[in-house]
Amino acid sequence: MKNVNIYCRIVTQILTTCLLLIATIGISHAATYNVGPAMGYLAKLSDVPWGMLKPGDIVNIHCTPGGYHEIIQISESGTAAQPIVIRGIPDNTGTLPIIDGANAVIDSHVDYRSSVFENLGVILVTPRKKTYAYGKTFPSYISIETLDIRNALYKADASISFTDQHGANRIYSTFACGIYIEFARHLTVRGCEISFNGNGIFANSKNPAAQSSADLLIE
Repeated sequence: MKNVNIYCRIVTQILTTCLLLIATIGISHAATYNVGPAMGYLAKLSDVPWGMLKPGDIVNIHCTPGGYHEIIQISESGTAAQPIVIRGIPDNTGTLPIIDGANAVIDSHVDYRSSVFENLGVILVTPRKKTYAYGKTFPSYISIETLDIRNALYKADASISFTDQHGANRIYSTFACGIYIEFARHLTVRGCEISFNGNGIFANSKNPAAQSSADLLIE
């Protein structure tokens, strides 16, 4: 009888261990990326692996002298419990970090599905070409917070321009936006200052449900 009890305890311990292992499979461990001038931080927005962000990941963008003159693509999705957060960290005077479209450079890792997106804004929310599945891929559960986004502005004299991912100097579309959203679900823009752009925020919604935007919050 004693041996039977010992056997039962061993089996119970093994089963408990197996259940714990099964429960941890698929759990993603969120990462925090800090961008800014401080030692140990990523120096540029393009140093963030935007195309590899996972649920729960946080990108903290700290103030840097002169701002960030970069254009980025936000394409990945969080979850309701673990959104992806792109957050500006104000300096000690309350000044927001600046993302400036004037003389900006497009992140060389962008993967637009069409060249039409190249001159449409400073922050572009759009799926990546290599992972896009029509009607199934929606950037979702994303929060963009406390950033100063400016100068995605058409100037015929090229007084405001940017460098595309191919190295060519370009001017913005007359429709350029601080934040251009091709389509997204459960996206929040909170506490941002968006100025001197052709459009502040534009969210497209097309082709019925397959490429529609829904549950967007701007505050």
